[in-house]
Amino acid sequence: MNFFKLFAHGDGLDVDSYSAADPIGFDRVWHRGDQHYKSNGIEKLLGDGNRLRLRDQDRIGTQFLEQYKSELTELAKLLGLDWTLLINDFAN
Repeated sequence: MNFFKLFAHGDGLDVDSYSAADPIGFDRVWHRGDQHYKSNGIEKLLGDGNRLRLRDQDRIGTQFLEQYKSELTELAKLLGLDWTLLINDFAN
C-alpha cells in the first residue's frame, strides 16, 4: 500500500491526552520506545496512494486541511510537537 497520510510527532508530545479528546479521529497513536519509534506520534490515513490519482490525493488533502483547519491549528500549538506532515509515502 502506498500511504497517503497526515502525521504529527514529537519527543514531548502528549499523545494520550490529545487522543482522548481527538476531534480529527486519528487512526494510529504510538509512543516513544514502542517497536522502533523514537518519538510519540499520531497518524491519520487519508487514502491508498496506489489507487488514488495524484489530483485526487490533492483534492482529498485540500478538503481535509480545510475541514480541520482550526483543529490542525490547535494541534500545531501543542507543547512537544516537533513535526506535522501531510505525505504520500511511496514505500510498499
